[in-house]
Amino acid sequence: MLRTASRRENSGLRALDADVVTQALAKDRREDLHKRDEAMLALRDERRHLTAERDALEAAERKGLPLEDPRAHMGVDSRPDEAEEEPAQMRSRLLRIWAAISTPLLMIIIVWLLVGVGSGYYWVGAVVGVLLVMGFEALARRRLISFIVWVAIIAIGTSVVIGLVQRWQWTLAVLLIIGAAVLLAQNLKELRASR
Repeated sequence: MLRTASRRENSGLRALDADVVTQALAKDRREDLHKRDEAMLALRDERRHLTAERDALEAAERKGLPLEDPRAHMGVDSRPDEAEEEPAQMRSRLLRIWAAISTPLLMIIIVWLLVGVGSGYYWVGAVVGVLLVMGFEALARRRLISFIVWVAIIAIGTSVVIGLVQRWQWTLAVLLIIGAAVLLAQNLKELRASR
């Protein structure tokens, strides 16, 4: 009904466009007609959405709601996508390999600790063996970066302690140079920020 009225009014506007005197009136009415058409289209869209909503609610009332994933409340899709499946398969393969070699590796380290006492590389072998086991374990648990940082902190700390005991002047000089460099960098950063 509204469409028919809109078509009729559009025909009348074409007639008004033909006359120079009524062209301004036709332009104003065409703008009004355009606004009414947009409002009518918006109402039609709203009606379509409301109908779809009503149908969905009625279907849910008749059939019940679909089963929900137990982890849906976490806001994460529980099914891994294809990009996540490949690293998961690689990690699974890595864990199987680690399970196969970890026990024999530990046994070799124990043998070294028992037999290698007279060797000049006893402590080097023991430390490397333990770090190797711990490194593979960290890799398998996805904590390799934190393990490397931890090992670096311990190595630096041990080096500083040994340096302080054996050559304390040089160790203190290196630490003071590092401290001065850090302090200079921070002061320059603050100077740039205050401009």
